[in-house]
Amino acid sequence: MSFAIRSEGNLVADLLVTERSLRVGAAETADLRLAADGVEALHLRVDVDGIEALADCEVGGVPLKRGGRRALVPCTITLGTSTVEIVHAEASAEIPTRELAMLALEGPGSLWPYAVVVEGASLGRTLVLREERTYRVGRGPSCDLVVDDPEASREHLEILRRSDEILVRDLDSLGGTWLGRRRLDAGRKAEWPSQRMLRIGATVIALVPPPRLAEAAPRKLQHRLPSSAAEPASPSHSPEELPRLSPEMTSEASSPPPDAESSAPVSPAPVTSVHGPTAPVPFVARPSPTRGLAALARDLRSLQALALCAVVLAAVAALVYLAFAGR
Repeated sequence: MSFAIRSEGNLVADLLVTERSLRVGAAETADLRLAADGVEALHLRVDVDGIEALADCEVGGVPLKRGGRRALVPCTITLGTSTVEIVHAEASAEIPTRELAMLALEGPGSLWPYAVVVEGASLGRTLVLREERTYRVGRGPSCDLVVDDPEASREHLEILRRSDEILVRDLDSLGGTWLGRRRLDAGRKAEWPSQRMLRIGATVIALVPPPRLAEAAPRKLQHRLPSSAAEPASPSHSPEELPRLSPEMTSEASSPPPDAESSAPVSPAPVTSVHGPTAPVPFVARPSPTRGLAALARDLRSLQALALCAVVLAAVAALVYLAFAGR
């Protein structure tokens, strides 16, 4: 999965393509320069391995001290009075062809939001929110997401998915649950926005939404189409100018006229694809699997009937033989 970093809505770099550290700060040597109060010369370093704080900042609303690291996920990062975003590269740039093809084969139903531990002893542990139900997070082995954190309760919090809405509720835990800098009220549900992270003890959990392919995929496909395919020729006649045919006229029009030219075989038109015209594909009739199974069943029943007749004939022959042998 690829990510990009942006400032004030402007795309800066595609992290998957660059695969190098991007430095954020007020210095002229920074890859992303932020001229704002509270921004250090080199304040942040972002690469495919994660986010490293070169000075105190907030990642997903949860403070990250100087020298701390957090896994790379979509989030909002606050540096002084300035803000940058980590987003899915698919939401702002074209998707790589191979990744787009794989996601198209899987279908949108295979893309689900998920919660992932981005800081702590259980770093990288993931909970995919496939079903619309309640998930539990804590130290207990029965939890859906188990965190190895002595400061977490056995059943610390609940995550509830309702369609595209994700809610969280603290289960009256000892240390509490923090959404960004706000402590959640025990027993009360709160919406979990994807740009905010949860903190329980020393564990930080992020909510990662599925990439928004609906915007990027059409652009990618349109870019790959040739001009002739992308801009189809307009018809020579408008629908209003075409005569309306009755069913009788349609059946007559579908039959070829009895002249010599129409009786000649007509080759099918070549199929046009995004790579240009290709040879016509002949139609090959394939037997239906259902019909094949039915025929096999009939054959088996016929064989069983023949076998039964053979057994009956053998029994009759044996009886006749015994009758004549007894005389």
